[in-house]
Amino acid sequence: MSKLFRTKVELHLGPVLGWVDITADVRGPVTITRGRTSAGGRAEYGRCSLRLNNPDRYAPRNPTGPWYGLIGRNTPLRVSAGPLAGPLVARFAGEVSEWPPRWNLPGTDRYVDVEASGILRRLGQGEQPKLSPLRRTVAASALAYWPLEDGAGASVGGSALSGQSPMRVAGTVAWTDITNVVTGATVRRGTDRIADVSAGASLVGDVPASVTASTAAGWSAMAAVELTDIAAITGDVVLLDITTPGGTYVRWQLTAKIVGGLDMRLVAYNADGAATLVTTGFGVVTSFYLANVSVWQNGSNISAGVRWAGASYIEGTGSVAGTLAGVTSIGVNTRRATSTKPLGFGHVAVWAGRPFPIGGSLVDYPSLPPGFRLGPLDGYWYETAADRLVRVAGEEGVPVTVIGSPAAGRLGYQATASLSELADQSVDVDGGYLYEQRDVLGLVYRTCASLYNQTPTPIAYTGQLAPPFEPIDDADAVRNDVVVKRPDGSSVRAVQTTGPLAAVPPRPASVCTAPR
Repeated sequence: MSKLFRTKVELHLGPVLGWVDITADVRGPVTITRGRTSAGGRAEYGRCSLRLNNPDRYAPRNPTGPWYGLIGRNTPLRVSAGPLAGPLVARFAGEVSEWPPRWNLPGTDRYVDVEASGILRRLGQGEQPKLSPLRRTVAASALAYWPLEDGAGASVGGSALSGQSPMRVAGTVAWTDITNVVTGATVRRGTDRIADVSAGASLVGDVPASVTASTAAGWSAMAAVELTDIAAITGDVVLLDITTPGGTYVRWQLTAKIVGGLDMRLVAYNADGAATLVTTGFGVVTSFYLANVSVWQNGSNISAGVRWAGASYIEGTGSVAGTLAGVTSIGVNTRRATSTKPLGFGHVAVWAGRPFPIGGSLVDYPSLPPGFRLGPLDGYWYETAADRLVRVAGEEGVPVTVIGSPAAGRLGYQATASLSELADQSVDVDGGYLYEQRDVLGLVYRTCASLYNQTPTPIAYTGQLAPPFEPIDDADAVRNDVVVKRPDGSSVRAVQTTGPLAAVPPRPASVCTAPR
């Protein structure tokens, strides 16, 4: 039989060699499986299996091989195919997880059977970390970051970034839930329990030298702060304390002055301890907010901006003469204020440049009342399923392409969960399909709305299916009694009570299933 199609198989061997064509080494067929099984509710990860002639190059452990150090676990592989005289089309993109060498007894025939897997395999392996919305968002871009979501027995505040030192604790730190300032009830926000410094504790973290160098021309800092009752606080609360030795000002403090009403201001200190008011004081509301500071060199002056960001914004700006220097450390409550009620701090972070990295990326939802702004602080409440899927995957470096317009359905507060769990929640709410891209290591989400009113495509089954072809309409996928429940919220039950698929005691030509 003459060959009707041609294939091209490539490996990505690092930034220097890039994609290398290995089609000449392929022995026999290239088999690709992808998509959902007939009974599967989710797309399974794609698989591509092939056999390669292996004279010496496909041996990751052979130091004399020409590609030693370039191939190994999760080496990217892609396959394209097309007619002999036509263009090639991407058919598979995945990663090779292992290279099992094989040979015949005389050693004259050496080969390796390769199976590459799509990105869903890696995303579904092991026990993925369950991260809060704020931690996911901040860790994706910050240069230094301490979530302060540690457990009750923690004696330091661990960093979320590899190779960075924990925050040092002075005094006694407890761990507190976020509460409603009116009712005192625990509320679901974009964080787990955070550090409670109400006993007069302070926390300070040093940043790596690389962060100091990156922030020399400008930096931004942030902390999530819970101020519940200013009448319960004794002393001024230092919301952010940033040290920048080497500049005109060696310390910057964003302080909430309590006496006479809550008043926020940014003050800069020189090496002699002399204070300069950078931004004039402005009143703020008590609740769970993000305290943001951005400072940058602006000619011969240093410009600064302050934002108290949550469901509303309160901002202040200022400028002082001088030369800026990079950040060496960041702390909270360094004046050791105390409170008879929880005084919470979390998600302390540093970025290079400006403007406010997190406060400035809060999401506007046009269907809500004007000015109602939400984001990681409120767990991305009211976000569409497609938007959440794209965002959480992007925070972990996984690209997602959306086909179709997002449906009207929206999600509630984003839970502390793994990427796989959050992706499943998004798909469940919208009812679309999530599957792997064929040309790159990424995902495609087809919204439920895009599946409506499609034009049927005729398929010629003759000669395309191996016998026996016996389709059966069974009851395995029938759901006629369904309960939908929001996490920590209300539920609703939908029951089909009429027709042959009604949820009634079995009778001829009827189906009965248990609630799902």
